[in-house]
Amino acid sequence: MGLNKMNVLGSIIVGFFCICFAGCGGSGGNGGAQSVPSPKTVTAVGGNGQVNISWIQVPEAASYNIYWATVPGVTQANGNKISGVSTPYTQTGLASNTAYYYIITAVNSAGESVASAQTTATTNPPPVVIPATPTGVTATGGTQQVTLSWFATSGAISYNIYYSIASGVTIANGTKITGATSPYALIGLLDGTAYYYIITAVNSTGESVASAQASATTVTPAPVFNALSFYNSVCLGCHYTLGVRTAAQITTAIATIGPMMSKSSVTSLTSAQIAAIAAVSY
Repeated sequence: MGLNKMNVLGSIIVGFFCICFAGCGGSGGNGGAQSVPSPKTVTAVGGNGQVNISWIQVPEAASYNIYWATVPGVTQANGNKISGVSTPYTQTGLASNTAYYYIITAVNSAGESVASAQTTATTNPPPVVIPATPTGVTATGGTQQVTLSWFATSGAISYNIYYSIASGVTIANGTKITGATSPYALIGLLDGTAYYYIITAVNSTGESVASAQASATTVTPAPVFNALSFYNSVCLGCHYTLGVRTAAQITTAIATIGPMMSKSSVTSLTSAQIAAIAAVSY
């Protein structure tokens, strides 16, 4: 009877030590490490070419892995992996105006947790900057008008023209024309007058520095030839009457006696003017 009690007591003690040893990790393959839970409350905020990702820290985690993609449904199998990170984490060098999707796992010596819920953020659109100064500005004068042209400037929505009849035109002292595009014709200008111009490029951010100054002079139109007035004041003064003459006859007469004539107004007549004189001769 005493021996049986000793055997039972020994079995109980051995069992206790086995349970304790196993439960305390004395012979576990992971050295006593506990499995790690998934990260919670994962958020992502987009910025200029970057996304800032954060989550609530897991006490059991030694580090974290990020898996990301540009399409929803990212997993540990199909995502791009960034390992050994901590919260918060900023992913840089990203495309503008693009949605990125993320999941997070926690890692320790026991392994990697199940992934967190997916989160997403969209990077900012490309920043809009003031366009560059317009170049290649040229001006060509015509009758009561000047035509301006210039090279298109990247990022410009429209252009402003500033002009003056004095050299040294600036944004401050020039007459402004908004919403212009190249080429642009300014009409109703003074005849035989020099005009000076500068151009600026415009977008939603603002207005560029002004271009180099360009200049053109409007054309003074030739006076309208009045055949009847010329006939009465020049021809009749010498010949009293020419009678009815054709343009060919008048041309021959001018060529024959022109060198002996002192009136340059006759010898400089154009064929069109001679034809007009013939039409009113009598």
